[in-house]
Amino acid sequence: MASAKSTLAALGGIVVLVLVVALISLVVFLGTAVKQTVNTFGPRLTGTTVTLDDASLSPFTGRGSLEGLFIGNPEGWTGPKLAQLGRIHLDLAPTSLLGDTIHIRDLTIEQPEFVYETRLVTSNLAEVVKHIEAATGGPAPAPDTPDAEPVAPAKKFAVQHFALRDARVSVIAGGRTLELTLPELVLTDLGTPENGLTASELSLKVSQQILTQIATAATKAIADGRLNLNSAKDAVDAVGNTLKGLLGGGN
Repeated sequence: MASAKSTLAALGGIVVLVLVVALISLVVFLGTAVKQTVNTFGPRLTGTTVTLDDASLSPFTGRGSLEGLFIGNPEGWTGPKLAQLGRIHLDLAPTSLLGDTIHIRDLTIEQPEFVYETRLVTSNLAEVVKHIEAATGGPAPAPDTPDAEPVAPAKKFAVQHFALRDARVSVIAGGRTLELTLPELVLTDLGTPENGLTASELSLKVSQQILTQIATAATKAIADGRLNLNSAKDAVDAVGNTLKGLLGGGN
């Protein structure tokens, strides 16, 4: 089974990767091919439905938005949705797309909805992780092998301001569902233009904070008596165990 760290980072990684595809497409095609690019490339990566309703960006200011990014659940899980991001506001330095580090001045995600479902030894996110690993293949050939191709360095990211607003999370475990509304999350200085973060590093930092909020909100809901302890126990335990693995590096 994929580790808790790779499982939770996968969701952030999917979002980051789709954003990268959308951003590059926005600059190169001025928005005309973004929807087709994301809708074609996303499902190949995740093995699930991935759709983007609309996108726009000014190539002069670097400001724009993505509308209705939807990531579907793998087959056999409850409901069609793994994640849905209502609106994504972007403010980036356009010239940074030509360099090694993409400088994002502001990234604000409004009204996202996440679904985390666990069953015994697996979860909906773990299945997406497996498909991503299969889709991306094994390690590249060693540089000194005859068939080796030069490998371009992966793009890095520097996010000056990140915000997650009006987020809702459904945690499904043991046949029970725990519905949570998260407080606004604001993170600053995630990497710098001189020392950027890889996609996995960026997604892990964001995922850690999101999962911490989920665990805190679940605990508070039970303490306030808004949720029955017995009916919510499995769901809260699932979040807590995943949080421990994510922050402590356990499986």
